[in-house]
Amino acid sequence: MSVFTERGKKWVVAIWVTMFAIIFAAIAWMILTDIPEPEPDKPQMTIFRDAGTGCQYLITKDGSLMPRMSASGRQICQQQPVTKGNN
Repeated sequence: MSVFTERGKKWVVAIWVTMFAIIFAAIAWMILTDIPEPEPDKPQMTIFRDAGTGCQYLITKDGSLMPRMSASGRQICQQQPVTKGNN
């Protein structure tokens, strides 16, 4: 005697086919979706100068902040801190 009836077997097959179709579609979407390249005409980083210290920082598009360094390995800062009227 079979555990599944004929109707039950059809439901099991339908569920497996549906799961396979969903998984196949998800994998195909992940493979075929284009990851956008950065636009070459737009700057990828901006320079921010701290008004209190005069030191410069780089800010990336995702919001990361890092000190701007010179070729000698020191942070780029002005000799005199920037005052409010000096921006």
